[in-house]
Amino acid sequence: MVLVFAILLLYLATFAFYQAGKKRTMFDSIKKAPSKQRLVRASGWGMAIIALILLSLPQGLERGIPLWLSAFMLAAFSCLLMGSLFPKRHLVSAQAAAGLAVFVGLAAFAGSIS
Repeated sequence: MVLVFAILLLYLATFAFYQAGKKRTMFDSIKKAPSKQRLVRASGWGMAIIALILLSLPQGLERGIPLWLSAFMLAAFSCLLMGSLFPKRHLVSAQAAAGLAVFVGLAAFAGSIS
């Protein structure tokens, strides 16, 4: 469950990196304001670092970093594929990933507490 949660976080991070660019973003407010571009990029890095921490804490850095890199490549490939093939549905896929991440994250951490 933690791996699925980390992949969803990395998908959202890749979506944030994709939308932080002036040429690729679908939001006019991000195109016009460099401060919003920096905020979106920083939130992407924050989600990527949280995913790295989630994957490396239980297994150590020797296994966590390669697992994080492979999960990041999978998430980035799927996000960029979705963004290039279906640009109008790219936001919908990110919203679905965010909702699923909340559900999976709550299920993963509720199971680890009990």
